[in-house]
Amino acid sequence: MATGPTYVEGDEGGIRLRNAPIGLGVGHGWRAASDARPSLFVGAFVPVYFPVAQLDVYLQAPRAWTGGAAGGVGLNVGTEQATPYLQVGRVSARGTGWSTVQGWSVRRGSEFRSRSVAWVPGLVGHVGGARTTLHVFAMGAVGREPGDCLTLPGSGRECRPGRRSRTLLGGAALEVHGRRDPD
Repeated sequence: MATGPTYVEGDEGGIRLRNAPIGLGVGHGWRAASDARPSLFVGAFVPVYFPVAQLDVYLQAPRAWTGGAAGGVGLNVGTEQATPYLQVGRVSARGTGWSTVQGWSVRRGSEFRSRSVAWVPGLVGHVGGARTTLHVFAMGAVGREPGDCLTLPGSGRECRPGRRSRTLLGGAALEVHGRRDPD
């Protein structure tokens, strides 16, 4: 679910500052064998109604650095946007806990539109089970919508800034995975 103003871009119709995704994601993570080494996750997400796939790469800091907490940096990219982010939280080996995500999303511009930049904060609750983890989240985006651009002969390209906008979205994701090692 997403709320917030929409803008119209050509034949695309009304698009929110950021859209809530509904679709299928797949990924794989590699847990470091040593607490002194980082772990890695690579995933892909294909939305159902807005066909722009996204790739996500997340590097988790070594457990020796973070103690009982966990944190790392990631990059989510699609054909129209790139979002570097920081994630910090406390999640048990069973997959239960919380995390916060702080991202900076940049949607690329076009010949007729300026780029759109937004701060993307989020809070996630995780409930882990033997073969599943439920992630319940609330996220927002605060930034500017794409502005109008004109190319004028002799004076180059001129763009008007897009209006300030904000979006709030919430949702849930069910993760299905291999059996967890018992604690």
